[in-house]
Amino acid sequence: MIGVAVQATERDAAREFFELCKTPWEFFRHDGDYEVVLSTSELCRSAGSRLVLIFSAARTPFDVENTIAVRAWQPAPFWHCGQRLPIYGVRRRSLPVAF
Repeated sequence: MIGVAVQATERDAAREFFELCKTPWEFFRHDGDYEVVLSTSELCRSAGSRLVLIFSAARTPFDVENTIAVRAWQPAPFWHCGQRLPIYGVRRRSLPVAF
């Protein structure tokens, strides 16, 4: 099961995406049991999850706590398998850090 932790303004888009993909999911609950948590907020600390992915265009408290260097990229095309994928807004990349 995937737990999805998003802001209230992002719920409709998240619901549409996961229903389209026919993927078992629910909005994140602190007492939920998830293999994966996808989040756009820091409110989803889930100790029992195997994988937590935090998506943000800005540096997060998690980045600071774990000394993860982050740099902003200027808007530019993103290419994958020879196809141009539009990226809207700010892109960022977390630089590799050993834990």
